[in-house]
Formats: sequence, structure tokens, C-alpha cells
Amino acid sequence: MSLPDYFDVEFEGTASRRTFWLNQLACVASVFAVLLALLASLAMKSGIGMLVFGLLTLGVIVYAAVSGFAVGARRCRDLGHSGWMVLLYLVPFLWLPFAFYLGFARSKTTTSA
Repeated sequence: MSLPDYFDVEFEGTASRRTFWLNQLACVASVFAVLLALLASLAMKSGIGMLVFGLLTLGVIVYAAVSGFAVGARRCRDLGHSGWMVLLYLVPFLWLPFAFYLGFARSKTTTSA
């Protein structure tokens, strides 16, 4: 079974605007859903439930971060920049304008069909 293009952790190639936005939406939605489940387990005050949902939350957050960096690097390449520019996500107050740039800028690369 292969993952959808927008939730893949492949750093090679390029990514379209659609792929970038679907990745952002999928990451936010999955992290939000798991955090809600973690809060529900905290309300039940179940020790094993908190441990399981805590580990699940950590796993989803790590996977979403790696996936976000991978799609961001592919999107940077699609715009004609180095994939290393995705490290701008780590700069405070710069990541949000950079994310909007990646999401709204038109592709610079062309593919021959």
C-alpha cells in the first residue's frame, strides 16, 4: 500500500501547490484528532490510556513533521530553489510567510510530456 503523494516522506522530486496544501491540511487534522483523543484519555484518568495516547500523539507529530519537511523540500525544488530552503521553517516569525510563499507561488519547473 502506498501513501498518497501529499502524505509521503519522500524528499526527492517536486510537489505541486495542491500537494503542499493537502499535506498541510492532513498534518493539522491528524495532529488535532490525536490531541483530542489524548485529552479524552486524560479526562478518564486512565494511566495506560494516557501512555498509549501519549505515544500515539508523539508518533503522529513526528510523522507529520517529517512529512511536512519532505513536501516542503519538494515544493522548494518545484519553485526552482534548493530543497534545503525548507529549513526556514525552523526560523521563528519567518516560517509563516515562507509557508504562504510555498503555498501560493507558481511553479518554476516544467515537465516535458
